[in-house]
Amino acid sequence: MPKKKRPPFFIQGKRRIRGAGTKRSADHPYIRSDGTFDPQELLEQLSDAPGSFDLLIIDHLIDKGELDPKYHEIAEEIVYVLVHLIADAGSGDEDASDQLKAIEKLTRPEKYELPRSKIKELVEKYHTRPQLARGWELRRLMSGLSFAVEPVRTDKPVSIDSQVRLLKKPKPDDRYWWERARKHWKPRSTLQSLAIRIYLARLEDEGITDASDASITERTLKRDLAEVRMWEQTTHPTERSKRGESWGGSLTFSSRLEWAAFSEGWKVRAKKKKGKTKRKRL
Repeated sequence: MPKKKRPPFFIQGKRRIRGAGTKRSADHPYIRSDGTFDPQELLEQLSDAPGSFDLLIIDHLIDKGELDPKYHEIAEEIVYVLVHLIADAGSGDEDASDQLKAIEKLTRPEKYELPRSKIKELVEKYHTRPQLARGWELRRLMSGLSFAVEPVRTDKPVSIDSQVRLLKKPKPDDRYWWERARKHWKPRSTLQSLAIRIYLARLEDEGITDASDASITERTLKRDLAEVRMWEQTTHPTERSKRGESWGGSLTFSSRLEWAAFSEGWKVRAKKKKGKTKRKRL
């Protein structure tokens, strides 16, 4: 999905500079007491902040097209989590301290004589369970599609299983989702069934499944969504927040769809398994 241009992740937020005062807020390093943004003070803060200008360079390279935009999100997630890990470790959190030590070893494997095979094992072996990854991806798809459709009936409680119809005049920003919904539209579609059709088509395009593959179907994807609901009911809020949670749109705006951060290593394994099966048949 196309993304709008945004400022570097550590300088996001509204900026009001005209008519700005001079006194800064006591509880913020670069916001004045009247709520305006102090660019000079921010520049001085950045000069002293660890790695800040290195991050600016990354952002500049992405803007110039010399780095894949996906690294913006990777950097954003790593920096956000790293800051919290440092703060937690400094407060005596033993788990956070161990994580920081592990990160240090991964970034300087030669110093610690960390074998390449161990790094490869970490990269390939540990991922979100396939059922949860697929369920959360479906939640994310339904969130986007909710801006392209509307409930057929509003006199009854609305859910992802409620019948929907395409909006006649989608907003320009929602055109991407509207086009995807129209391409996979079928009579009596629901938000859930529409997302599942789009997801199945994507998996086939990515070479993960094909027409003869019965391992991932509409039925199994519904079970994956049920697995997500079970995980949410049985997982402590602290663990959920550490994993990372996102909220999107909904059909009613009263209860937004949510999903947790996840990896998709299962796709790599599925492709490898499929390749081995083809070679055996030959």
